[in-house]
Amino acid sequence: MKFKKASLLVLTGLILLLPVLLKSQNTGIANFDELTSNLPIVIINTNGQEIPDEPKITAEMGVIWNGPGEMNSQFDPFNNYDGFVGIEVRGQSSQYFYPKKSYSFETRDAEGENLNVSILGMPEENDWILYAPYGDKSMLRNVVTFEMARGMGSYCTRTVFCEVILNGEYEGVYVMMEKIKKDENRVNIATLKPDEISGDDLTGGYIIRVDKTDNGFQIETDGWKSYPNPPYPNAKHIIYQYYYPKAEDIVPQQKTYIQNYILNTENSLTKSTFTDPEVGYNGYLNTGSFVDQMLLNEISKEVDKYRYSTYFFKEKDSDGGKLFAGPPWDFNLGYANVDYWQPGVETYGWAYAFVEPYDWSTMFWWKRLMEDSYFRSLAKLRWLDIRQNQLSDERLEFVVDSITGLIDDAQERNYERWPILGEYVWPNYNWQNNSYEDEVAFFEDWFFDRLQWIDDNLPGIPLNSSAELTATSNNRVFEVKLYNDYFSRTYIKNKYFTINDAPPGIEIDTIIYVDATMVNVYLIDEPKGNDEISVTLDAKILNTWDDLTTNTASIGTSFDESIFEDIKIFAVANSIYLHCDRSELLGNEMMIYNLSGQLVKTVKINPYNSTTINLNSPAGIYICTFKFDGKQLSKRVLITE
Repeated sequence: MKFKKASLLVLTGLILLLPVLLKSQNTGIANFDELTSNLPIVIINTNGQEIPDEPKITAEMGVIWNGPGEMNSQFDPFNNYDGFVGIEVRGQSSQYFYPKKSYSFETRDAEGENLNVSILGMPEENDWILYAPYGDKSMLRNVVTFEMARGMGSYCTRTVFCEVILNGEYEGVYVMMEKIKKDENRVNIATLKPDEISGDDLTGGYIIRVDKTDNGFQIETDGWKSYPNPPYPNAKHIIYQYYYPKAEDIVPQQKTYIQNYILNTENSLTKSTFTDPEVGYNGYLNTGSFVDQMLLNEISKEVDKYRYSTYFFKEKDSDGGKLFAGPPWDFNLGYANVDYWQPGVETYGWAYAFVEPYDWSTMFWWKRLMEDSYFRSLAKLRWLDIRQNQLSDERLEFVVDSITGLIDDAQERNYERWPILGEYVWPNYNWQNNSYEDEVAFFEDWFFDRLQWIDDNLPGIPLNSSAELTATSNNRVFEVKLYNDYFSRTYIKNKYFTINDAPPGIEIDTIIYVDATMVNVYLIDEPKGNDEISVTLDAKILNTWDDLTTNTASIGTSFDESIFEDIKIFAVANSIYLHCDRSELLGNEMMIYNLSGQLVKTVKINPYNSTTINLNSPAGIYICTFKFDGKQLSKRVLITE
């Protein structure tokens, strides 16, 4: 029941655009004396101006929504939004082929400044899209795909169906959508300011995309072309576009950073070591997000996937630091709604495989990823899970039935306004003599046949992941080792680990990343008793999608503190000093971590004299780790300057 409620909330909505602060109402719409709908109604008044491609013009908008299950009339008060917008026509191919236009708009205050508002239950923001289903006569392709993506757990644009009146004319059924944007309720990455040009600040967040280039696009100004070394066989060089920060806002140091990160990512994919979890692609990608993006792309087999409308975002290093695939975007030419690419109408075959040396070819990334048995098995694991849960036939049938039931009356009005059923609209594949019911049936038949083909043909052996907890010779340190899984980030915060059955006073101090399969868990205080604990790892730090709980291990074994009689380690101001009376037992290196688990510095230990380390790091507590007599030791020091 939880799934059904969530689906109805997302899929139920009507947008009405009406002049902000406009007190007079419209007198009629097309063939209707009064528009009454179960969907929200959006009424827009441009005061006689034509809406251009760009720049945005100022208009007035009103949204009427009396709530789920209630009817809405165009003459009702504007109770969901009543204000100004800046609006422009959006889209590339659709703008030229379709008379029913899609729009981008910003909600604004009376002074013309951006105004964050909630529209139709979606979180507050100021950038929105009114998407006009036209070439997709079922009106299902984008909304169903976005619903699947949200069900898989990552951010994807929220959608609400509505009906629109523009300057007194009925324009039909639209979908109110969130624009892809950096925001805590959308793409939740760190704000990147122009003066953040070094250190951790420089590392994120970024959003980039691979897409059709706009008129006037310039390499280096608006984006760049990447040249991996070695190149992937038969692959084109990819053009990446700056999205956040915008091309006009991103500064040279930030351009250089993200270009180098993408180049290093591509090099990690094309080198022979690409399967290595440290130096291969797993060191750069949030691998699970690339699995999810591939599965959505393959379900839809949308002609532009892997080549256009492909977004990526990168977190700041201290937030994880990896590159994510997504959010998903633009599926209206998927599910066999294309007549110029034969593979797009076939329910068999893989879209990722079409890597060719042409400008319109797909990115090579996913084809290369599928050459790795680990990635294939990760994808297989994910597919089997979601097909029993979020993407089961039963749930997807419910989504389709919910949408078609919701818009049943509205679609009839839409096709009176736009009488295109049974007519060819670019680039329809199946359209001859179709009714709306035929369009839905064709979509459903192809959709479920495609799912069945993937069920039968997705390669890979599902992973059986586990985590092992082991005590070390230092009673305050435990090792957590992963099997058949990798950590999804190298900077791991304490909040992602939970100690189960911990005695009073036992808390995690720091998590230190050792490699893609191991971390060390440092406790704040030494255990006093002889208790057994286990540790639960949050799925957010794993490539797989479920939390993992370790075995139990004993804590409280006595640790001989007298060992530090032979070792003196302390800090003065911003320097750390290490001296050992039995230097022959010392290891070769000392690693220094901050309390976030980030490696700050690795230094060589002088085996004959004292070692002095100038840290040049912010004041705070640091953890020094080193080996003595074959045992891993750690010591906290306080840097004061």
